[in-house]
Amino acid sequence: VRYFSYKYSYNTMKKIRSINTSPYTYCIIFLQLWLTITITLTLLKPVDSFASWFVTTRSSCWVDVRDTTEEVIMHNLIVPATNSPHGDHVQIEVFAFDRVKNTVYPIDTVMELDGSAGAGSNGKKRQSVIYIKQDDAVATAATTEGNEEDSDVLTFEYLLKLKVEDSAGLSNLEYIMDAKILPEKDDEGEDIEKEGSTNESGGEAGMNAEFLHKQGCENLRAFGKKGDNGLFFKIRLPTSIYSNDNADDSNVHGVDVVAAWACGHEAVTLSHSIEFRPLIVRNDTCSSTTTSSI
Repeated sequence: VRYFSYKYSYNTMKKIRSINTSPYTYCIIFLQLWLTITITLTLLKPVDSFASWFVTTRSSCWVDVRDTTEEVIMHNLIVPATNSPHGDHVQIEVFAFDRVKNTVYPIDTVMELDGSAGAGSNGKKRQSVIYIKQDDAVATAATTEGNEEDSDVLTFEYLLKLKVEDSAGLSNLEYIMDAKILPEKDDEGEDIEKEGSTNESGGEAGMNAEFLHKQGCENLRAFGKKGDNGLFFKIRLPTSIYSNDNADDSNVHGVDVVAAWACGHEAVTLSHSIEFRPLIVRNDTCSSTTTSSI
């Protein structure tokens, strides 16, 4: 028995050595290891690829993350905020940034219903609105640019945080924030006016916005993850937008921000949007009262 055992072991080792000396075998083993490592790293960081890809990859900028009827991400349609399986456990918080004091403080929002078609079962969606007051420029560290071309442009800086409730199902959450400047432009660069709008400014005195870090897609997108410090966001608008002549168009100019988030390879879900609008005050020349355009 011992003789046959030694003989079997000797023959087995000869076969192993003959196999190991084959260059073809080395190539197969290397490919197997490479595939294993690649797949393992992909499974360990499934959401990073979603969040960063939709910001840093140029082709992803063409994907409308607000389209919940046609756009497919990770083999699923985008889920609107009204159908979120986690309810209101994921929301955007807005803080004004005071650059002089290097501090932030929360901003109150006004809750409104936007009657956009297809926004929900009743044609309305919940929307938080932040009205930007011209007099708040100093409080939000807004400054008038020094050169002559931008001498009438105000800059407002904010910190946007994604508030996520503690939940086991939201432990591995990452997100992107997407900003859309209103009024939207068509293919020829002309303003797409809202229904019933009397916008006569021709888009000449509009708003501008950008994320300041982790940004992409012309700085209108940025990405982050649960528990981070948030994303700094800057809005620039001309002082002429506060003109009394634009009082009837207070709902035309604005910047709409929404977060698209996911955990693992589940469907991407939207947060409720937040819209920044200039607070344009209408001065009634026929009386001594001043009325707001809200």
